[in-house]
Amino acid sequence: MSSPDGASLPSQVRRRDLSLDLVRVTCLLVVVAAHVCFVAIREAPDGGMQNWTPPQELPFFAPGTWFIQPMPLFFVVGGCVSCLAWRSAQRRGDSAWAFFRLRLIHFAQPAAALFAILGVVFGLCVLVGVPLDLANSASYGVGTPTWFMGAYLLCQAALPLMVRAHRARPLLTLVVLALGAVAVDVLRGLSGLDIVGLANYLFVWPFAQQLGIWLAEGRWSLAEGRITSRSVRPWLLVGWAVATAATGLVASLAPYGADLLQNQIPPTTPLVTMAVAHTCLYLAVRPLLQRLVQRRWVLAVLAVIGTRAMTIYLWHAVVVIAIAAGFFFVPGLPHAPSPAWWLTRVPVFLVVLAVVWAISLPLVRFERGPDPATLAEAETVRSRVIIAVAGLMAVVPPFLTTIPDGEGRLRGLDLWTLLAGAVLLVVAVALLRLGRRTARGSG
Repeated sequence: MSSPDGASLPSQVRRRDLSLDLVRVTCLLVVVAAHVCFVAIREAPDGGMQNWTPPQELPFFAPGTWFIQPMPLFFVVGGCVSCLAWRSAQRRGDSAWAFFRLRLIHFAQPAAALFAILGVVFGLCVLVGVPLDLANSASYGVGTPTWFMGAYLLCQAALPLMVRAHRARPLLTLVVLALGAVAVDVLRGLSGLDIVGLANYLFVWPFAQQLGIWLAEGRWSLAEGRITSRSVRPWLLVGWAVATAATGLVASLAPYGADLLQNQIPPTTPLVTMAVAHTCLYLAVRPLLQRLVQRRWVLAVLAVIGTRAMTIYLWHAVVVIAIAAGFFFVPGLPHAPSPAWWLTRVPVFLVVLAVVWAISLPLVRFERGPDPATLAEAETVRSRVIIAVAGLMAVVPPFLTTIPDGEGRLRGLDLWTLLAGAVLLVVAVALLRLGRRTARGSG
């Protein structure tokens, strides 16, 4: 596929900045590895099962999350890639509606498969006698990663507008998003209502995406080369250190808490400064990453994981929870947090990847969207209404998992929200496909 120096790379691959793909795949693998280490089951005081997170027992866990929280970087890089995709769509003559429909199909189809399959499986389990509480406990953990889909779809829907805002007032746009995040956190603290924090889905992750738009457009873009020049790299490392220190300082203030994994649902202001830190670090090491992606084995990993990234993300929690249950029930297997349990984390990580890859073989088809050329006609009122309604249906199920219950826990997924989400997502996909036929026929 490639030679070490990249001489035999196809022209379209050489033109693409594969360091962006490497970062996205790395972030995905970090998420999987984190869940392998974070998910364990132990006996509850009442004799039942209890989910818990062994690393939280470690004294350095909270400050450690300042370095292993991958989501701000994912949204930054995603913003850059999406901005470049939007420019390509504009060159094809696609509208913002057609662009969003393509992105919506890409996310909604894999999610619809997850919700529908698990809804049927858990429903059948309850029908054959599995206690509803046990089914709800399992579905709660399975639904935890789905918040990302709702947040990312909101960012994708706003992308054309945010690119326009960047072109008009780049710095002001960033400042407004950052101040909006602070305002939401202040209002949340004053009101004492955690649900107020959900408004930060409109500010925190769009701020990270906006940093990615900076990398794609303007005089400081990656294409211009100024920001990644050798003379600038030391300052980028200084910026990373300062922004990371600022993240720790802000996170130490009430009402946040130093654990930045807990600060992501709902997102909070410390993730804004962390997004800046991640951007500086990525730019500083980008030349190294660009050399790394010339390696044949790296390109192979990117090809395998990148083509099924949503399937891996959505399904890995199912596999992790199943393995955690096995460690709890099967005699002789080590229990967390014993040293023997920690030693099993690397082989478990590899097993999770292997099983999810096997799961992806029949499901990867749902990640393949339609030809963008078929989405160019989306300008009728009916087509826009279909896209808007389908988008709302696709966003609701993942956001149901992020609603706080008033007792410090997220609502998560239970059997009924899983089934309702399956219906909404399947109908959303059906509407999008109906919209495609209508738009094509009207052209």
